[in-house]
Amino acid sequence: MKKTRLKPLAVCLALMFSLITSSCQTNQSGRAGKNNFKYTGAKITNNTQTSEAIAIGIEQGGKYISQATSLITKKKDWMLATPALQQIISNKNGKYSLLTQMNAAAIYQSSPHQLSVPMLVGLLRSQHPNKRKIAWRLAAQKPSQKIARVIEEFIGYCLKNDLDETLEDPGIAFAIDANNLVSSYSLLKHNLMKTGHEAFAKVMGDMKPRQASQDFLAYLALAPYEELRQIHMKTVDPITANFILAHLQSYPPSIGDAYFDHLFLYAVSRNRHLSNASIRVLNHYYKTNRRLLAI
Repeated sequence: MKKTRLKPLAVCLALMFSLITSSCQTNQSGRAGKNNFKYTGAKITNNTQTSEAIAIGIEQGGKYISQATSLITKKKDWMLATPALQQIISNKNGKYSLLTQMNAAAIYQSSPHQLSVPMLVGLLRSQHPNKRKIAWRLAAQKPSQKIARVIEEFIGYCLKNDLDETLEDPGIAFAIDANNLVSSYSLLKHNLMKTGHEAFAKVMGDMKPRQASQDFLAYLALAPYEELRQIHMKTVDPITANFILAHLQSYPPSIGDAYFDHLFLYAVSRNRHLSNASIRVLNHYYKTNRRLLAI
């Protein structure tokens, strides 16, 4: 019974492969919406056909993704697998579920071929936030000059049309970093101040470590003294704050910064991790600038 349930999607993918090989185009028929295939007992072996391996991988996920990827690589079938996966990820006919698209993207990111620009644009322009997550992940995994231009254009489009929230997904940080978009540093800073997500701080620190130290102080200063005296913090993310304080130990900020005094407030925070980290930052200045600190 399990084997018969595997056939519909596997046959569909096999047909897709044959159409790609013959350079023909067709519209696949099928019910729109979520797939109903559940491959509870399917296995991928050396004898499994590539189309069937993809069917198993995208429907079962987990370890089957790596198994499908390894088989395609071993068979050197990426030339055929890549466009088939692109069709699943693009999902223009609405046939595949979001989870299926995400699993297909997980296989696709191992393809040696460049990321499809039309597919990336389609994912970014989607109204579904999770589809944009797929786009950012693929853009980070497969950087290139073309992908960098797509990202820049999309950022410009969103800012021009007041779609700032579309750019607040943490995945955009790693896409910006991988494609070396230093010009987008200000966007990372804006997102850090608004969302407090650690991803933006990490990329800022990698991109411009010394400037980031000054900008990080502004983020730390968002937390009022009363909040720092509480165990639970809401204004700033404790994980992000801890990362920032670790960064400041390697790249000490200017003692003349307007927000430098907030390090003393963090030093007496009830959060022991933040308190100890802040004290380690201040110890650097006790050794070199005691007189300035006294003033």
